[in-house]
Amino acid sequence: MPMRGESAAKGASASTTVTRPKPASHGAFSGAQYLMGLQIFVRLATFSMNMLVIYIAGRKAFGVASVRFELLLSTILFLSREGMRNALLRVNVSSSSNSSPRSRLNKRPLEQEQRIINAALIPIAAGMAMAGCLYWMYASRSAQSPESLSNKSAPYYRLSLIVYIVAAWVELCVEPLFVLSRAHVLFKLQAKCEGIAVSCRCAAVVATLLLGHYFTIAEADNNPLRLLAFAAGQMAYAVAIVAAFVRYMASELDYPIWMCYMPRKIVRSDAGLENSYIGRSLGSLAATFVGQSLIKHFLTQGDSMVMAKFATTDEMGIFAFVSNYGSIPARVIFLPLEEASRAVFSKTAAAVNSQDLAKRPAADDKANARDARQVLT
Repeated sequence: MPMRGESAAKGASASTTVTRPKPASHGAFSGAQYLMGLQIFVRLATFSMNMLVIYIAGRKAFGVASVRFELLLSTILFLSREGMRNALLRVNVSSSSNSSPRSRLNKRPLEQEQRIINAALIPIAAGMAMAGCLYWMYASRSAQSPESLSNKSAPYYRLSLIVYIVAAWVELCVEPLFVLSRAHVLFKLQAKCEGIAVSCRCAAVVATLLLGHYFTIAEADNNPLRLLAFAAGQMAYAVAIVAAFVRYMASELDYPIWMCYMPRKIVRSDAGLENSYIGRSLGSLAATFVGQSLIKHFLTQGDSMVMAKFATTDEMGIFAFVSNYGSIPARVIFLPLEEASRAVFSKTAAAVNSQDLAKRPAADDKANARDARQVLT
């Protein structure tokens, strides 16, 4: 018969058992399933929209929008935000969850969250400057293009170009909320917001094309709103994704949304640590990733650059149609796994840098491997 003290000790130890939190990889690899579902939805919606667009607007307008305008959009977005996004994955938000309880009491971002916010505001300013330079380049080039000299050939070309550039900058305004959702491994929220935005883009494109088709009684190649429809769709996407992230991130954060757009210097009370907005280590890491993103952009968009320079609008349409559907397996299967793996490896590296490797429990490593195997199989 056990002694009373032994039973009391057992009861006390059982009552004080703490459930170990799940590692970051659990949310990341399970979130990859939501990203795969998002890519399947995006591919199906885009396929249906493109079939209707080619029927209503014609192949030439589809080629101009999918090659020239999309190249402009990807250049602004990719070069201004991709390097910073990859660098901010190395910021370990969980390491500062208990370091500043006063911030939670005052409903302010924690130290690492504020560092992310400060860095995420840089792409917004960089994108604005880049948009002005690219508009001048595109406008001067389109003025010399034989296919753009006539309003009948490319109606509302300049207006569509301006709307695309403004939409790119509006989309950059979601960066603070997007990187915070990545830092907290909220892939389900990200998939939900992007799904809403894609639906709004498809609806805006189709509605604008139908408006130009029925109210002007135009043929497919003579629809006056055929280029403006793609610009309207991109603007609808940008506005929708910003609104969706604001709506859903408001319930995830412990402070108001407007604080995600307010830069604030981080004051360190520890001796030997500097007061700064971002920090030297994060700044140098971001500069490295920006250089890599520049090379990656030329490698991935080199074919579009060549087509935009030398191909006709009809050839652009054929190229856009083939390239969009030739990349479906890579986008649906490998892109979500790449994003989830990048998030896991970055969080793991940040955890190793913030604490001693010997203090990490072996159960976390086993859980990481188990989650990865579950998703890959």
